[in-house]
Amino acid sequence: LANVLHIDVGKTTLALQKTSAIVPPSACFSLLTQQGSLDLQTNSKLERDAIVSALCFLLDQVHTSGDWRKLYQDSSGSSVQSPSEIGSSAISSELLALPSSSEI
Repeated sequence: LANVLHIDVGKTTLALQKTSAIVPPSACFSLLTQQGSLDLQTNSKLERDAIVSALCFLLDQVHTSGDWRKLYQDSSGSSVQSPSEIGSSAISSELLALPSSSEI
């Protein structure tokens, strides 16, 4: 989890975009790292949202030095590759806007 820079919800990566139309975007999400993405499918939107919320909570605990959500934004000027460079499409229009664990 320490390597996760961003969570995209929906079918935003090339790999997920190539999946069949049977797989709804509302059941998909991706964990983005410097090396690539881990693309996952859930059984429902509710399940996806619950897992993403839990991962956000865990990432708040792992990235204690600051806001991990900002790592992705700040990385644009560094050597970290953008999602398009690692095989993902542009940032999802459903960008994760969940509160940090301290706001819950």
